[in-house]
This record gives sequence, C-alpha cells and structure tokens, in this order.
Amino acid sequence: MEQIAAPPLEIQPSVPYNVRFQDNIREAHRRVRDALGASARTMNNYFDRRIKGQAFTVGQTVWLFWPKPFIR
Repeated sequence: MEQIAAPPLEIQPSVPYNVRFQDNIREAHRRVRDALGASARTMNNYFDRRIKGQAFTVGQTVWLFWPKPFIR
C-alpha cells in the first residue's frame, strides 16, 4: 500500500501552552485596542469636519433660546 504523504511529525512545543496562549491573548488585545483607537480617531475627524465654531464679539446681538417649561 502506497502512502500519499508521510504522517506529520510530533512537534514538541518549546514554550508551554499557557505561555503561548497568554501571548496570543495579549497580542489580540493589542490589535483590537489599536484598531479601536484608529476607528475613534477617524470618527472624531469626521465629526470635527461637520462642526463649525461660532465666533461672537463683545456687544454683538444674538438670539437666546430659552424654551418655556411644559406645564399641564
């Protein structure tokens, strides 16, 4: 009987499983944190583009919005 491929060799990890697992979790956390930070910066830039600051001078006449409380 011919073998198509040799069976995989048993690879003995040089680092224990728990250490590799912790490293993988830390790396995943770092990647997610970086992605969230980049996303927050992008959203902040889009938000800041829509906001227009108002410059008022002393003595300038302005409208004051003062709604009356709703009383039944």
